[in-house]
Amino acid sequence: MRCPFCHTENRNERDTCYNCQKDLAMLRLLINKARAHFNSALELAERDRVEEAITELLNALELDYTHVPSHVVLGTLYAKLGNLEKAEACWQHALSIDPQIERAHEYLKKTESVIQSLPICQRQRRTIWGLGVACVVLAVVLVVFNVWQRPGMTDVNRAWKAYKNHQYADAIQCADKVKESTTAPLAQAEQALLIQEVILAEQELLCRSAQLNLDSGKLKEARGMLAELLQRNPPEATRTLAQKILGQVREQARKNLSDTLGKYQFRAATLADVNLSSATYSQVAGDQVDQEYFGRVHNDLTNITRTLKLENATVAFQKKEMDNWQFLQWLNAIQLEYPDWPTPGKMAADISQGVVQEFKTAFDKKDFEKATTVGQRLLAEVSLTTETRAVVEPLLARADKQLARTRWDALEERDWKILSGKLTLQEAEAIVKQYPQMEANLKGNAAAKDKLPLYVASAQAYLGQAEKAQALLTQIEQQPNLSEDNKNWVRSIKKRMESQPAKQ
Repeated sequence: MRCPFCHTENRNERDTCYNCQKDLAMLRLLINKARAHFNSALELAERDRVEEAITELLNALELDYTHVPSHVVLGTLYAKLGNLEKAEACWQHALSIDPQIERAHEYLKKTESVIQSLPICQRQRRTIWGLGVACVVLAVVLVVFNVWQRPGMTDVNRAWKAYKNHQYADAIQCADKVKESTTAPLAQAEQALLIQEVILAEQELLCRSAQLNLDSGKLKEARGMLAELLQRNPPEATRTLAQKILGQVREQARKNLSDTLGKYQFRAATLADVNLSSATYSQVAGDQVDQEYFGRVHNDLTNITRTLKLENATVAFQKKEMDNWQFLQWLNAIQLEYPDWPTPGKMAADISQGVVQEFKTAFDKKDFEKATTVGQRLLAEVSLTTETRAVVEPLLARADKQLARTRWDALEERDWKILSGKLTLQEAEAIVKQYPQMEANLKGNAAAKDKLPLYVASAQAYLGQAEKAQALLTQIEQQPNLSEDNKNWVRSIKKRMESQPAKQ
């Protein structure tokens, strides 16, 4: 883009001018908006929505009047609608801005001279191709005509119809017959020459456009232009050139995919970048996709992706962003995602040994609550070897019993407070929660067998769990040889349930 202050050319992404350092942000915004309108116009024109395309081009020129491709395409669309005066004005604007499209003007002059010599000819259609990405646009305006049937015009008609049907080789052959004829009038020879020149210009334009798109990395666009050219049955030399460029497009797409995959491995590209390159290669190569290469890329992508996932999780684990259990769960999940990959399983085994050691350390330090929690999770969530399980299970059973005894001792120390309902919410909830574990591990403890159900019933009464408390008290009353003291506590708890509202 050109700086409006000092007229220095700058790259489109610049925010300030190279030369005068003036702010170009607003200018860049206007240019980007103009390009958006221009691209929209091209899409509309492809769908034959000419009026809408013209509106978009006028919007583009209102924002950036120096955009040569907008003038050229606008002229082509006006010509398609039959408004030749507006078309010529647009092309003249383009020529005044960029003299390098003078060749378009030459074709216009030739076409006008032929039309003047053939008053029965009708000017019809368009062709224009933009040849630039950040460079000069070459526009070749094709003005074609219908020729009424008259004696001696058969070969000219055939050439015109072949061109109209996109059969370039046939059109050139018919035109050659007219040019080589010794009896054809000069006007017919000029018409035949014009048809040939238009075809040659169109072929050259498509090839050069494809090459420029290839050089600027627009592989899909290059492939589209070459495919269109090959569909027009060009002469052998043009076909060979188009196929050569098409091969280069395929190779570049393949190289881009390999390069992007390499960058992805070193975190210089994202998975989305790889998928985009893969889709581009598949689209550009079409039915000539190298399936063996594509298979290798897929395998490499899978291996790189899972390795990067593992590296990210390992870093998080090393930074304490995941504890042992979270990392083990993650390793188990990725093992399911990639069942043929042994690395997560080996790492999980190593982490498991660390957790086993954590369990043993807690047991040795008589931290039976932690030892029980860790041991239970080990058996439930980790695939332990037979040898490791043989070590963990007996230690866990001992830790569970020791924990029950410790909890029972703590309850006995608060015997009167518990039975009297002098509890906190947390204490009552803990008693109820720990009851199954304590009952299972204190079966040989007569005092616990006698008093533990009373403690739990009192806690349930405190929590407002009247039905559960009543059921447990009924079981206690049915015990043989129930002491008088315990009978009194049963009556006391029942009375408290009747008079005391449930705690929230």
